[in-house]
Amino acid sequence: MKIYIKNIYLFYLFVLLITEFTKSKNLYITNNNENVDGLYDSIASFHDESELKIYFSEIYYKMPNKSENTISMNNNIYFIGNSNMTTFDFINSKEAGLNISFRGLKEWTLSYENIIFKNYENINNGLNLFFIETETEKYQILFTNCIFEDIDYIMRLKFNCKKKNENKINIIFTNCVFRNINKEILFTYFDNNYKVNCNSIQFNNCKFYKNRANIYPTRGDTEFNNCIFSDMDSEPNTENKTAFIYSSIHSLSKNYFNNCIFRNINYKGIIPLIHISNSKTIFKNVTFEHCFSGSGYLIESFENLGDSYIKFDNVSVIDSNSIIRGKEGVLYVENSEFKNITIKNSLPGITDYSYKSKLYFDNVKIKNINLNGKGLFDDESIYFFNNIVIKNVTTNSKYLISSSYNLTINNSKISDIICKGDQSDSSFIYFNSYDTTSSLNISNTIISNSYSNGPFIRVNGDINKINFENLKVSNISSYGQLIENNSLNSSIAINNSEFVNNNNFNKLSCGNIYIVNDLELFINNSIFNNNTVRKNGGVLCIYGNDNIKININSSMFHNNKSNNGGAFYIMSKTVDGNSNDNSKMDSLSQFINLNNCTFKYNYAHYFGGAIYSSLKYFSLRNCKFEYNEANVAGGILFLENNKYNDTIIEETKVDKIDNKASSYGADYATFPYQIILDNIRDIIKVKSGEIINMNFKILDNFNSVVEDKINYFFDLSFNIIIKSKETDDYLVEGIDYLIDGNRGSFNNGIFNSEKLRIYSKNYHYVLEFNINLIKYQDIVFKPNKVDIEISECNDEDITIYKNEYNIPYCETPICNCVENEHTLCIKGENVVNINSEKLNQCICTKGYKGVECKEEKYYDTTNIIMILKPMFISCIAIDTIVTIIIIFNKTSRIIKDTGLYSSLIFSIGIILVLIGSLFYIRFTTFGCFMHSFLTHYGFLLIYSQFVYKFIISLQYGIRQDNPRHQLKLQFILVRSKPIINYLLKNVSSSITEYNSGLYTSNENICSRSCNISIVKLFNEVNNDFTANIMNESLAIPKDDQINFVSSFIYENLNNSFEFFSIEKANITNSFTELKEYVKRTKTDYYQKYFLRVCNVFFFNILLLIYGISVYIINSIYIRDITLGKELVDDEFIPNCDNGQTDIFVLTIENIMVIWLLYKQKPIFKYSLVLKEIRYLSITVYLWVFIGPLVDVII
Repeated sequence: MKIYIKNIYLFYLFVLLITEFTKSKNLYITNNNENVDGLYDSIASFHDESELKIYFSEIYYKMPNKSENTISMNNNIYFIGNSNMTTFDFINSKEAGLNISFRGLKEWTLSYENIIFKNYENINNGLNLFFIETETEKYQILFTNCIFEDIDYIMRLKFNCKKKNENKINIIFTNCVFRNINKEILFTYFDNNYKVNCNSIQFNNCKFYKNRANIYPTRGDTEFNNCIFSDMDSEPNTENKTAFIYSSIHSLSKNYFNNCIFRNINYKGIIPLIHISNSKTIFKNVTFEHCFSGSGYLIESFENLGDSYIKFDNVSVIDSNSIIRGKEGVLYVENSEFKNITIKNSLPGITDYSYKSKLYFDNVKIKNINLNGKGLFDDESIYFFNNIVIKNVTTNSKYLISSSYNLTINNSKISDIICKGDQSDSSFIYFNSYDTTSSLNISNTIISNSYSNGPFIRVNGDINKINFENLKVSNISSYGQLIENNSLNSSIAINNSEFVNNNNFNKLSCGNIYIVNDLELFINNSIFNNNTVRKNGGVLCIYGNDNIKININSSMFHNNKSNNGGAFYIMSKTVDGNSNDNSKMDSLSQFINLNNCTFKYNYAHYFGGAIYSSLKYFSLRNCKFEYNEANVAGGILFLENNKYNDTIIEETKVDKIDNKASSYGADYATFPYQIILDNIRDIIKVKSGEIINMNFKILDNFNSVVEDKINYFFDLSFNIIIKSKETDDYLVEGIDYLIDGNRGSFNNGIFNSEKLRIYSKNYHYVLEFNINLIKYQDIVFKPNKVDIEISECNDEDITIYKNEYNIPYCETPICNCVENEHTLCIKGENVVNINSEKLNQCICTKGYKGVECKEEKYYDTTNIIMILKPMFISCIAIDTIVTIIIIFNKTSRIIKDTGLYSSLIFSIGIILVLIGSLFYIRFTTFGCFMHSFLTHYGFLLIYSQFVYKFIISLQYGIRQDNPRHQLKLQFILVRSKPIINYLLKNVSSSITEYNSGLYTSNENICSRSCNISIVKLFNEVNNDFTANIMNESLAIPKDDQINFVSSFIYENLNNSFEFFSIEKANITNSFTELKEYVKRTKTDYYQKYFLRVCNVFFFNILLLIYGISVYIINSIYIRDITLGKELVDDEFIPNCDNGQTDIFVLTIENIMVIWLLYKQKPIFKYSLVLKEIRYLSITVYLWVFIGPLVDVII
């Protein structure tokens, strides 16, 4: 059964194949007239056939001039030429066109292969070679290996489809050549209102040569694959005035250009080469080389709706016109290159899109472009540039890149740009947002080695946001700013960027980065080095309004230069220096915060080596300012418009190293702020015509003197005007007064009114000070007015009356005298209103005489010497006699009590002082030196004995109100008797020996005692006594106890007195007896120090030798001591001028006497001291007032 069914099925297929084969018909056409003329009739006769293949075996066919050539497609028809190509020559026929219609539900194919269509010129009636009409999308027309040459109209297609044929391309040209086509290659249009993309056309491996026709696709997809378009150098279709490829607004089309080449095209006229509207168009792997059009553009795209766009992928545009113009479109340019382009007319070099078009450029190279009158792009689009290279581009327009909307440049390299348009009006980027809010973003981009004849980047508009991230700008020279921002309100962020070696050489243009109006500026981690501006602001120049907010962090500003503000020049336009309303300025939001920034080697030709500003608030944290320099003032910061002195500068860890300014303010400075009168009094009293000496000093807000070493403020001057003190009215010069030297200018910040004279009668005036120029009106005078009283002339002056109003003034008499400092000119008798040498007299000043007043008059000191010399000699003689008496009576009690050596030293000191005074009256240099030396040396001898006696008295004296001193008395009374009794019983040993042993040490005592140790006996008695002392702080040290007992025993049991029993010893039993004992024995304590005193004496001998050496050195080299003179009445008296050395020594001596006065003060509270000490204490008081202090004062 299965085999039977299978056989039936195979038989049925065989029948179908035979049937179809019988319906396929081959038709062979020769080149005789009958075959060619009846061609279309023959085709019509085979309408029942499913497929008709027509073979043209000949090479050449002359096509008949016959109208109404029609093919109704009821089957597939194939026109197949000779393998060596078959030519259809229409011989310029006007009616030989073919009308083809596709109807019905079946899908039919019309194909031409290996055919050359030639010489169909039908310009007048506009008939096409092929007119195709279809009511369905189920059709296909194929041209394979065909050539169209010298034809006016090739094909016109009228379609009425409702949907797209997804299986087949409707019209396909493969390996075809189009040459010298005059009007239309392909024109398509639709015959319904369905907005459906239902038609498709494809050109594969086609070549278009020297054509003036166009291709007009609509409502479908058009593809050009591996096609070449070239040598289109003649006039285009002037009748249709359409582009070579024209995709209309109604097309709803998609256009594809893949692997195509446009070369050597000179498409004249006003229409570009390609026109695209409301389509999606993609150019991929396409080259435009030497392509030009009369419109200046190769492509135009208008009326783009919906999601239409144009995309260039791997497109090369070489030596051609601008690639595209349009509006309201979207353009993608990727992996493409534009190079060697010269635009001679005023058109953009790359694109001319407008009306908020969006342009995306990614991985694009733009090189070797020369523009005339325009930039690369139109300014009314939104641009996104990523990974682009722009190099060696020149334009003489206002800008190279312009945008009115958002502009983004990322990961790009831009170099060798030359913008050589009008001066001050040619930029690389011109960004103007007008009344919208737009943003300019440049990131990860390098801009270098470029030039512009105006600001390199210019920004305008109401509100703009500018962001520079990782931007490196270097070696830019511009006749204007590197960045000029004129926005009304802008927010600017510069992060991780570098601006190096940029130069604004426009001397009228401020800054390399220029910002005006309201702004917020953020700069972080950026570098600004070696930037130069001929005007102000080597890096940043700001002219702001109310709101100026600047925050700069972790950035470096090195080696930037300008006239003012080597790095920053920041001004507030709202701060009016002439305004008296300071409340507004206080409320402004104006500040600059600098954190962790470094300013180094910045230079300003005038002010502000690093910063020039008028802002009200500065915050400096962790900043370094090193080696910044201003040629005038403000090595670091210069503040302008600080009339109210209200700028706040907060500093936290700010390092300032070697910043300098040539005139003033090495760190901070301002313009001259105030003029101070240094030597002003409540009232100035001068004579008429006398010089009024007032010192004016000009200061800035930081109280630095405005020295102005380079004479920058050369025109800063002021006037002195006069008002009446009583009426406060201005007086009339020439009638009420005359004035000279009332104009002042400053030299190194100081003006001295050395020539100011007022001629007037005796009157009380007020002087007011006014700045001459308006630009200096903010400078204030302190005080701004001075009272002055004009007095009458002195008797020594000559009164002169000036002008007809008899204004008097005082003149100093003039004489014909020898001019020197000792000559004086006085007026003659009864001289009024005349000052003449003949009437005046020359006299010498006091102390001088002779014709030229050079001879000094000295006082005769003979009488003084005659009086003082005998007085001093007598005193010396008396003191010498006293000294001799002391020596001869050295064993007497009074000498022993006071001390022989002490008395001798004291006497010698007095003798030296007297001898020194005797040398003084000799009035010679040697006498002055000897006076100084002997006086000071005698002072030391006298002073040493005072100190010695006071110290001993304080050490061994007794104060009754002191418990420790009371204990001393009790100790002597209680302990001395047992020891003396012991010594008397052991007379075999000398008293002196025991005394010596007792005074020295316990070991010596033990070695000298025979049976009983004195020290042991002393300790036993001492222990019994001290055991009863409750307050241990009152205990006397053992050494002091031994001293007291030793002194007592030595006095009572010495070799000059022999006692045989204790009763004979002068043992004290009461306080009264003890006082008498001490008076008698105290001086013997001095004997232990005599040896030391002698040593001191010999030391003084050495000092004498040293002093003589000092004199010799002083006389030869130092010469500090000179013979001076003093004027008394009309004569000089010689005196000694011992110089600073003597004053120093006298000061030291005075301090020593005061110290001695302080130390001896308690003496009057002591008992058991010599009366001599009390007398010496009184002497010290006198010594303070008549001793060295008097010499220091004199």
